Amino acid sequence: MTRSSNKLASKYVWNRRLLRVALAFCVAAGLFCHAQINPNRVAQLHWYQANTTATIPIPSQSYAQPFTLAFDGANVWAGSSARGILTKVRASDGAVLLTLALPDSIGTLTIFGMAFDGVNIWASMGNPYGQGGDYVAKVRASDGALIGAFSVGNQAQGLVFDGASIWVANSLDSTIDKLRVDTGDIVSVFSVPAYPTSMTYDGANIWVIVNYFGGVTKMRAADGAILGTFAVAGTPYGITYDGSNIWTANFSGQSATKLRASDGSLLGTYPAGTGNPISLVFDGTNIWVANNTGSTVVELALPTAHC
Repeated sequence: MTRSSNKLASKYVWNRRLLRVALAFCVAAGLFCHAQINPNRVAQLHWYQANTTATIPIPSQSYAQPFTLAFDGANVWAGSSARGILTKVRASDGAVLLTLALPDSIGTLTIFGMAFDGVNIWASMGNPYGQGGDYVAKVRASDGALIGAFSVGNQAQGLVFDGASIWVANSLDSTIDKLRVDTGDIVSVFSVPAYPTSMTYDGANIWVIVNYFGGVTKMRAADGAILGTFAVAGTPYGITYDGSNIWTANFSGQSATKLRASDGSLLGTYPAGTGNPISLVFDGTNIWVANNTGSTVVELALPTAHC
């Protein structure tokens, strides 16, 4: 083999080594980029939008459209705006697993809010006319059996579970009740801005829709201290937490709004159906939104990490 041939062969081998190193670097850099992606930068620049991936019909009766949602780890539960109807929907394929009606001796109670405590679904049965009879129902998630019914304040609406207690928003009282999970007894009552409705929990604070659907209040769960109130357009009603951000379902805005949980900053607003979005829930991957007048549930796909 000639000297020039040796040089060519050597150069070929060296170039192949460089290519392997370059490929390895690209893979490592790609993994690093995915691991280190800045979600705040993504949200602020709107590189990715939340997309509608599925719309699932919910069985309904007259005046009993989907009104509120809860997630039990495998299934999405929808509560009706009248007649106390609960519907259990499998999240993986949208199959309806069961439908049941909660007791309503008055005939006008509405399931305003729901929460899951790890075993049971809790549903607030509130009187929309403020005439009393409000209670919170405790339903076993596995089979829909009614475990208990506990009296609460005037026009009980939003519910949330903080890992130890159930919180109930009493709209016409402008208060929030804290209930024991085992007995349903009220252990604390906290005052909040006017007309509290839906609530969520971020690990330390209770977030509640207030001021006749004009804003969101952040309340410290430990002592009930008000940490801030943040304006949201489009008549926010439903609210949930995705592990980093607060989301609201905006009834008149036909949208869902995303707020940063740390400081309440607005991060984005996304289309969420045309049937008056009224409630939403996070299933660990995506946001589900209930459309009240459309009798549908819309799934919003959250942004995925990309370089």
